[in-house]
Amino acid sequence: MINSPIKILDNSGCSFTSENGQIILGQPINGFRSIGYADIGSTISYLCKNKDSYEVGIGKVIDTGSKIALDRIRILQSSNNNQPVNFGKNNSNTVYSFANSYNFKTAFNNFVSRSNDFPIDAVNATYHVDISKKDISSFLPSVIDNQGLCLEFKTTNGLKYLYIKDSYGKIVLTLSGNRYSKLICTGEDWVELKDESLSFGSQNFTTLAYEAALPDRSFQYSNSGLLTGANFYVGLNNKLLLGSSTEANAYAILPTTGTYNTVFNNLGRSSDFIVKGSGDKSLWFLNTGKVGINVPITAAPESLSTLHIVNTVCGEGIKLENRNQCSPSNITLYNKPQQLPDAGATIGTINLSAKNSINSQIEFSQIIARALSSTASATSGEFAIAVNRANTQVEVLTANHQQTNIIAGSNRIRVSNTGIDLIGNVNISSLKWTLPSSSGQILTSDGSGNLVLTNPSNASIISLLDGEVVVFTGVCS
Repeated sequence: MINSPIKILDNSGCSFTSENGQIILGQPINGFRSIGYADIGSTISYLCKNKDSYEVGIGKVIDTGSKIALDRIRILQSSNNNQPVNFGKNNSNTVYSFANSYNFKTAFNNFVSRSNDFPIDAVNATYHVDISKKDISSFLPSVIDNQGLCLEFKTTNGLKYLYIKDSYGKIVLTLSGNRYSKLICTGEDWVELKDESLSFGSQNFTTLAYEAALPDRSFQYSNSGLLTGANFYVGLNNKLLLGSSTEANAYAILPTTGTYNTVFNNLGRSSDFIVKGSGDKSLWFLNTGKVGINVPITAAPESLSTLHIVNTVCGEGIKLENRNQCSPSNITLYNKPQQLPDAGATIGTINLSAKNSINSQIEFSQIIARALSSTASATSGEFAIAVNRANTQVEVLTANHQQTNIIAGSNRIRVSNTGIDLIGNVNISSLKWTLPSSSGQILTSDGSGNLVLTNPSNASIISLLDGEVVVFTGVCS
């Protein structure tokens, strides 16, 4: 069986010897090119002859490991009653590649069967490919120097596919079961030759080329046997448009290249964009501009939240990873209305919340930022921490450039640029500070609310008089 394209080698001829039923190729004949290493794997028609005998047939150029040989496939005619001729080592033995009557009778049509991945020779041929058991890849020759080359492909029945790839590995054509196609090389690309009707797998979807009263540039489909135009168009720059043939009126715009924007809800209608994930997790983009991440499909993001993220694991809900050495990871809460904030206005809040016994969201504590002054040459701000008490936020710490307050009811500690104030009753069980003396001084309580100075020997004396601290210098004994 001839199961590979027959190649015609231009002006090829060489000497040969006949050994063990093989034609061993030798040196080229003067004025001819050799049949050699460059032709290994090629199936050719040949003429072998000497002064007494001849043989015409089809053979394959092979590498025996030590020599190049021509392996007989079919003998068409010979001086030995159309049987192989034993030419021996006659000095007049010559072999040529040429087009014989067999090539012309079959119109140079090559028929090749394949059931595994295969390279496609640069020879006109029809490939019959068995895809009943597995997907098969075939590889086209380079388009350079092959202008006009025609190749035909026919697949068997099956659920697998034939992938026809160019010389760079890019898929040019995919054929499913029981399909036929023909490719021709333009010298720059491969073009599929097909009729005016393109069917995808069955008759359920067919695009037709004849004219009909349908919207311009719309896709066509069969609707109960009637040709109908879909609201699916090819717009300018090969963009796919849903709903209209013009971008201005299309509901969605899908570019077929990476040059243009992908647009959903182009008309700003009250519809949301949802990407479903595995399980009950989805990405939402609401028509109001709000975004939900990991939000169940059964519940849209909360209306009060611009960004709503649901975290279902005991781990990080948001992670900001900075890989630039110039700056630490940075999160900015930017208050930017048209008008400037009033003095003391809150410009940012972080709520630390949980639900209460009736499943209401409660802010159990808050981190608050305020703008004290917006004047460009004298901006100033304030930081505060508030905690929840009976559903009311109570500030327990405030800090600005002039003072810091720690507050509990009517009591507070205030550290300001003028001093330290203790407002409220002060209870001290012991007080110790270090002076140059190695022993130091200690004030302790006597149990009755009085401070008692201990270890006064050889040191300054400190006492409390009328609410003031008085230091006496000298030596005590």
